[in-house]
Amino acid sequence: MKASTTGLAVLFLLALGLTACTPGTSPVPSQTATAAPPAAASSTLAEAPTPTATPRGGAPALEEVDRSSPEAVGDAFVITAWTMDTQTDSGPAAAQARCAGLATSDLAAQLTATRPQSTTSEWATWAAHRAYTTVELAPDYDTRPEDTPTTAYRAWTVTVRPQAPGWTGKPWHLTVFITMTKTAGWAVSDWKVS
Repeated sequence: MKASTTGLAVLFLLALGLTACTPGTSPVPSQTATAAPPAAASSTLAEAPTPTATPRGGAPALEEVDRSSPEAVGDAFVITAWTMDTQTDSGPAAAQARCAGLATSDLAAQLTATRPQSTTSEWATWAAHRAYTTVELAPDYDTRPEDTPTTAYRAWTVTVRPQAPGWTGKPWHLTVFITMTKTAGWAVSDWKVS
């Protein structure tokens, strides 16, 4: 069930591109300049994602997550991945970089790697409102394989709500699948978005 790093990146970017085309379903603002509408202004820089502070919106303190519980690790990873704040994050990838503390070393390296960092017209709209996101999770118990002593699978239906004082953006709806590996504690080793 483990996909290659390249396969995961392609799957994630494909999911972003497909859902970004459907209003109200995008998991994050597109992270490639080519996905922005032609008339929209965007900037692209090669840089590591930079979460500079704790975002508004309710992201958990990762050092307080119970690493003995796959539910706690998975919930915290998913909430953190989609809790974005235009006042503290350089772009959407910064939220995913924050998840590195809950990931295996291989996935953490992918999440924090230098990559194109884009801002789209959607991110610009959020920034104009000084917006942030909140995340609601609903476990999906029907779509996961059986756990083993060292591997756990979890799935969630996720709602991401962009908002600011006096402004609410259109929510996104997505499904997230996570594989976790247990060594000293549980860590996310793989994730997929649909």
